[in-house]
Amino acid sequence: MHPKTIYSLPRELLASIIYRIPVDSTLRSISQCSKQLFYSFLSDVKFATAHIHHHLQLNDNLNSKLHDRENIARHSGYRIARIHWSALPLVYKTAILGHVFRRLGSKHFREFLTEFECVDGFRMDSQSALIVVDRLWEQRALQKSRAMVWACRFGHLDAVKFLIDVVNLDPSIQDDKPFRIACEHGHENIVRLLAQDKRTRPNANDNDAIVCAARGGHLSTVDFLLKIPAVNPAARDNAPMWEASRNGFADVLKLLMTDARVDAADRDGDALVQAAKYGHVGVVEVLLKGDCVDPSSQEGKALYWAQARGWADIVALLQQQDVRDHAYSFYTSMVLTQLLSPTILQHLPSAAQAVASKLNEIGCCRVCIVRLLGVRKQRLFVALCSPVTTDATGIADTVSTAPPSASVTAATATPDAAPASSISSSACPACLNLLSHASVSAAVARAHALFSQKPSRGLSSFLVSVRVPVQLALRAHAIGRIVEKVIGPDVTPFANVALRDPKRFDLNDPPKSESASAATAILNDPLDNQPFSIHGHQIEVKEVLKHLLIHHLEQTLNLPFESSSALQLEIGFDHPETDTEYDFMGAIKKCGLNVRKKRKRVREGSLWRKMRDDEHGHIRIEGATWNHIVHAAENLSYEDYEEHGYLPLKAFPSLCAIGELKFLHFSLWLAGRYNKYNRTISNSRMEFKGERLAQESVEELLALHVDKFFGADGHKFSSAGREDVDVLMLGSGRPFYLEIVNPRVLDATPLELKQVQDLVNSENDGKIKVSDLQLVGKHDTKPLKDSAATKRKSYSTLVRLSSGVTMDQLNAISKLKDLELKQQTPIRVQNSRSDMVREKIIHELNVVPEDEGVFEDQERKFSLVRVNLTTSAGTYVKEFMHSDGGRTVPSLKELLAVESASVETLDVLHVFLDWPPPVI
Repeated sequence: MHPKTIYSLPRELLASIIYRIPVDSTLRSISQCSKQLFYSFLSDVKFATAHIHHHLQLNDNLNSKLHDRENIARHSGYRIARIHWSALPLVYKTAILGHVFRRLGSKHFREFLTEFECVDGFRMDSQSALIVVDRLWEQRALQKSRAMVWACRFGHLDAVKFLIDVVNLDPSIQDDKPFRIACEHGHENIVRLLAQDKRTRPNANDNDAIVCAARGGHLSTVDFLLKIPAVNPAARDNAPMWEASRNGFADVLKLLMTDARVDAADRDGDALVQAAKYGHVGVVEVLLKGDCVDPSSQEGKALYWAQARGWADIVALLQQQDVRDHAYSFYTSMVLTQLLSPTILQHLPSAAQAVASKLNEIGCCRVCIVRLLGVRKQRLFVALCSPVTTDATGIADTVSTAPPSASVTAATATPDAAPASSISSSACPACLNLLSHASVSAAVARAHALFSQKPSRGLSSFLVSVRVPVQLALRAHAIGRIVEKVIGPDVTPFANVALRDPKRFDLNDPPKSESASAATAILNDPLDNQPFSIHGHQIEVKEVLKHLLIHHLEQTLNLPFESSSALQLEIGFDHPETDTEYDFMGAIKKCGLNVRKKRKRVREGSLWRKMRDDEHGHIRIEGATWNHIVHAAENLSYEDYEEHGYLPLKAFPSLCAIGELKFLHFSLWLAGRYNKYNRTISNSRMEFKGERLAQESVEELLALHVDKFFGADGHKFSSAGREDVDVLMLGSGRPFYLEIVNPRVLDATPLELKQVQDLVNSENDGKIKVSDLQLVGKHDTKPLKDSAATKRKSYSTLVRLSSGVTMDQLNAISKLKDLELKQQTPIRVQNSRSDMVREKIIHELNVVPEDEGVFEDQERKFSLVRVNLTTSAGTYVKEFMHSDGGRTVPSLKELLAVESASVETLDVLHVFLDWPPPVI
């Protein structure tokens, strides 16, 4: 239609036509084609609003779309894609925003603006923002204060000028919030504009503007504010310095410290504590160079936090200022108060402080002090197991409760073992330094090195299994007796050592520890908003060590921890110096501990032998599990420990050694079918007394390529029955599955499995053929396992008879159905099968001549016959032919009344099992 024809239409008709145009980039095309149409309709905000309403989807739930960052314009109620937003006329943008603001109201206004401005493709320049504010003011969709705050938040200077000059809006609204918001976001041009207005108070709300500017690190804005006489940089107890230090803005801090009003006003050291707590080395250097900070203030809290969080550079700077004694007085004044938050302390018994002091006295590390009190909090365990720092004078372990004179050397984790230089001068008697940073770091380093040697594919998580020395159970019990002796029976819960759950065979029956944990209240610590719980027994070393390892391994391996993960890290710790310290209980009858030591046996090929003395782990200890020792120790008193020289607990300088460490991936199950076309290949590897009975097997030919592809440590082969070496497997093949042990490829695709299948078939052409190769779940292998006694098989065998038989005889036995057999264990398998009589069934039998036969007594007789039969599972087919010396009754020999029947060839035609499903 020609434009002149369009313009000649009545305005109402033309409007109804435009209403049918979708609100998308088509509008921009129309507006560019016809300026007259644009100025008549598309530049009118009222028309745009009506157009939007015409296409409005009233059922849209706007609240659910507030965080839909991909299609933020859907908040309008009309689904506008991101690509169309920039193409819309500005009045349409204004109408959409106005409609959104009216529908959202005040509750979600700020969230919407923040989301809207943060999405690429929907941002507006200052001029557009000015027009939008103007239009929305005319539409009364916004209150004055919201328009001003919005413009100050996102730096729209023209919009702010419009609101002040045209609308005559007071910039001091909401206690000078626009000025404060502009300072917080660093929009210096708006800050200067608002400061020129006499109604603005730069020091409103106790100088909140400069505090916000310092918090955001806006140097130029802070510099401008310092030049305003009314602004006090030392207000609110040096809050600007505190904020700049906490957030690591050293340049802002330098600027603040040059102001004379800040001089000597931070003697409480709050800024230094914040910088040290959050690891801002540059800020600490600035503060220590100035004259307004006392590094020893607050009893050395700065050094405390730097050591507790492992900021070695900051610790070195503070130690140069000689604040060691002050820091020690800080963390030793109240041992327990510094380890636990007030909320946790409220839930501990009244004797907890005395118990903690006693544990500190006997040399327990800070992690053990907390766990021996029955406190379980993962975040706390990680914080307490922080890096150890030292200097030439021998500063003590971070917030360790040991005095400064107890020198501790920094631990350096290596992939092999902790070196002598990393050994503590006095090991914790409760955990033998297992919970120290040195031990954890060494374990994590070795785990990472092993993980990197054989990278895995398709991993999404991991889990950890830990073994600790069982003598720790005895030490835990002995420490409990020490506490009881000194403080009294009121601390009995602190002396309880928990038993471990035995291995379960009923998965529906939850372990006792899980039931007890479920009954324990999970509380929340408001200090860090983290959960914790208080238990009536000691938290075991093993549990805490798992928490620590998981925390560090998540960062090192870049994988999350999941209790149902397919990757498991198994790590074991030993402490040779204390391996036999529980032996004295064997001589105490009331303990009832019966420890037996046996030499282990190892398999070499098909033979077993005893391990030699020089082989690692050649002795197996029986009767000395964790629960055995806990039960035995319950009968010991404090005096018993003293009498046998176990108390006082001996200190051992060495760290626990890592006995074994390995990554185990949960097995994968690879299912398929195989055909065998060679009569010299066995089903699986066959050997007797170290000698191969068959040089090749289906299992080995298949697993050679499968194990290589999956990077597996090994495999386990299972099939739906097995054929003899000289028997072929024809037809659709025999179902099987391979359990792939410890695979490194966990996300094999169907295409990759097809490539493996083709490789196996091409490399073994004429020997075996594999089909329908696919990954299945462990529970999906059940049909194959359950089919052992139910599946049927069909065979074809070539039998040589000692004398000829007639066709009538063959036809007679071919009519037999469901023939019942009694088969005693064949002589050829007596060494591997129990001698018993088994009942089997020949479901179908068909015997046909295979040779031309000879005439005898005017009849043609045949001595070579083909026997096709279908049997029940486990039928010995060869024995059915020749009767195995009468051990199979009836037999083909008996049915045909011949002296002998020998099997020349036997082939399996079909295994009646619809598993696994065919791969299309």
